[in-house]
Amino acid sequence: MSTDFKSADQKLKQILDKSKDVDPDLRFMALNDLNKLLVEHNLIINKVNSYSSKIIKILLDSLNDPNSDVQNQSLKCFKPLVSSLDDQEILEILRDLNAGQTTSASITTSIQTMAINEILKNLNLKHSSTGSLIVVELLPSLISNESGLITSLDSIEILTDLINNLGSTIPSNELSKIYTALVKTIFGEVNIISKKSVVALGYLVNSLSVEEFENVIALIQNSHGDSYEDINLTLLTFNSLAKANHDLFIPYLQQVLDFSFHHLYLSNEDLDDDQIKIDEVRYEGLQLIASLVSIGESFKPFISTILTIVQKFLTYDPYTNNYEEEEMDNDLSDEEEFSDDEDFDDMEEESDDNTWKLRKQAAKLCSLLVVQFPTILFQIYSEGIFETLINSVSDSSETVSFEKIHAMDSII
Repeated sequence: MSTDFKSADQKLKQILDKSKDVDPDLRFMALNDLNKLLVEHNLIINKVNSYSSKIIKILLDSLNDPNSDVQNQSLKCFKPLVSSLDDQEILEILRDLNAGQTTSASITTSIQTMAINEILKNLNLKHSSTGSLIVVELLPSLISNESGLITSLDSIEILTDLINNLGSTIPSNELSKIYTALVKTIFGEVNIISKKSVVALGYLVNSLSVEEFENVIALIQNSHGDSYEDINLTLLTFNSLAKANHDLFIPYLQQVLDFSFHHLYLSNEDLDDDQIKIDEVRYEGLQLIASLVSIGESFKPFISTILTIVQKFLTYDPYTNNYEEEEMDNDLSDEEEFSDDEDFDDMEEESDDNTWKLRKQAAKLCSLLVVQFPTILFQIYSEGIFETLINSVSDSSETVSFEKIHAMDSII
């Protein structure tokens, strides 16, 4: 890296002039030069504080440039800039970027949010206390005072970045606000923000104490409704947490697995008007069980029940079975006439389902159980699960067939 102060000073003056030009191409070139300056003269910018303040102003102004190419070029400068700033400057630029957000709803994240993301993921703070100050500074604008919900895509993106990059510095009272808001948002209006909140809560889990995790579990249990959508979200949320840290689930293993078993609807034999929603819930239930297998010893009491579930879903294909039974039981009379188009549409409707996901997940769960608990091999053979795998390996879905072959390979 260069230590030529005079050269750096001259280049910065040229950049300042070009960045204000009426020609967007010249403004773009100015930012391209700035990016090189930040990389090549990083040591100088680090030492001369007046440089950083001028550069920050150029970038903040350029983010609001009417030309999108200029905006995007300014965004690229934030990564090399971060290492040149001290903690106080980082706090101030994040404050300015957050204040520059618009309040209007959008289906995309703003350029300011993207800049905040660049800063947070490239942080190299000198003091951990600055991380706490950043969280305290940004958090109030991310959670609605009125509803306690996260209401914009920008807010959930910034909150997720804070959790990912500054999770260990979040003060305990702020942690409570964050996980409460996330759970409320998950079970609020189901949309992209709700789904991103599920992911963010999973990232947060390793910043929680045992007591805080207990609070999260209680919040989830008290927040979800009885609709298929809410049950699906509950299973998704538990799964997000389990993937992040399954050991925290050991005290709650019985109740969480019972919840999963109950919502596999094992007693349902006939097709339902809400069959697609039911199968979506079943799939998430199987996914959650699979995420908890690696808990180990505490999981053993549930293995027999889960093997029965695996056996059931390895061949689960209610639409095909239902169609074949109707063909056998109902002979069409000569007077009944159906066009080729109608027959084709009916067949398409019967095959338009995601039951293959359940068969695949059952096979995957079988593999996980065998690898984690080799002593269950006798049950796998004696209860006919291996035979079921062999007999059903020629699945209508190639993906399922491959998963079943993998399961048999794990057993053998």
